[in-house]
Amino acid sequence: MKLARLLDEKYENVSGTVVDKLVSPKKIEKLEYELMPSQSTYGEGVHALQNSYAGKETEVPSHLWYEYNGRKIIRPLTFRENILARVENFETLKNKNGSTRTMEDRLILFDTLSHSCTGVAYSSRNEEDFMIIPVCKELITLPKNFSEYCIQLNYSSLQGKGFVLKRSHTKYDEQLTESEVITHPAWIAAVQEDIILLCTYTAIVFKQMSNGEDKLMGFYLKDKIYRDQLRSLFVLNRYNDSGALGGHNLINTVFFRATPPSS
Repeated sequence: MKLARLLDEKYENVSGTVVDKLVSPKKIEKLEYELMPSQSTYGEGVHALQNSYAGKETEVPSHLWYEYNGRKIIRPLTFRENILARVENFETLKNKNGSTRTMEDRLILFDTLSHSCTGVAYSSRNEEDFMIIPVCKELITLPKNFSEYCIQLNYSSLQGKGFVLKRSHTKYDEQLTESEVITHPAWIAAVQEDIILLCTYTAIVFKQMSNGEDKLMGFYLKDKIYRDQLRSLFVLNRYNDSGALGGHNLINTVFFRATPPSS
């Protein structure tokens, strides 16, 4: 997919505000991905992911090392990196033997829910407010035996760690048009302002999975916030509109395992 043509033709009516924020894709090494077995809790999922690299530290992509208490631990992919994984796999047209990949192979990463280390924090004092934290320490360092539905914490303690948003500023909990997705403040925050990646992902979803529908990719939040809390943001599969879900409990967790490309 040619990004220049995508932006020039597909999104010629994107608002000036968003165009002003266009950034080049953040450079990281191109990776290969496999789906980890599902775990019953988020904490178990993180530890299973980390243990999968035991004795194979050379397989850990450099940007997935996270410094914590003077040591380095392996973190799950962020929400943005999950989106990037889908886009990279879709745009890989050939198998290693030179044969052409099928469309089903190219869309395989769209088939599953993908959890991330990107957090969504909610305020109980003002349900209007929530925050997206791209690389969330509280999720990355969650104990294996943690079994609660969410992490309880003081919302104000997270100030300065992420993107602060308000529910009333745009549409939530409903499907969106293409133009609404790529100008949506929570989608933009979730991909860490990588608008080119967001445009590319949105174009793939609407072209390959819309079945004639003009609305997909909703951004769904937790309601009825009785206490300050933190949850994981994950991307829905193509059978559930390929949207973003920030209100799910920290259970039944699935991560992508990333490795450098094999020869």
